[in-house]
Amino acid sequence: GQAQASIADVLLGDAALADIVLPTQVAGLSIAPASDELLQAERFLPVRQDYELILRDALSASPGYDSVILDCPPALGPLTRSALGAAELLVIPTQCEFFSAFALRQVINLVRSVRERVNPALRYRLLLTMVDLRTTMHRSLAEEIRLAFGSAVFRSAIEVDARLRESPAFGKPITEYAPASRGAQQY
Repeated sequence: GQAQASIADVLLGDAALADIVLPTQVAGLSIAPASDELLQAERFLPVRQDYELILRDALSASPGYDSVILDCPPALGPLTRSALGAAELLVIPTQCEFFSAFALRQVINLVRSVRERVNPALRYRLLLTMVDLRTTMHRSLAEEIRLAFGSAVFRSAIEVDARLRESPAFGKPITEYAPASRGAQQY
């Protein structure tokens, strides 16, 4: 059978966003699926002129969405740059770990670069995730991040919660899998 179209087809110019969007079991939520073809898109995107604007243009050609969430891999390559070219707000999930705090500097530099090149209105907020308030290191790093970034850090932090790890295995968002759980309430 024919492979299902994905966001890679949109990025490579072979499909419109409306052609690939699928409904989900969650009311009011549709998805634009990813595929292995994204690896090919990652390679070919940089040779296309203004590739950082392809996703923005595809989204503006598909009105009718109140909000769009672009879930990017933790890599800072062309796919992420294209998503940031389309975004109004970047939410940066940040763990209270040394290497996560170190990687944050690279992400902030990427935000500056995208602002200069294609999207001067791009804003960012930090979301502290997988926080274990029982450990001194997590508490002190969370405090350091809050001091360094001030109001750019969401007040809510997402603490470690077994239910958050379980929900993807059941193919459900935490708000449906365990709506009363601490993780669901914090999100």
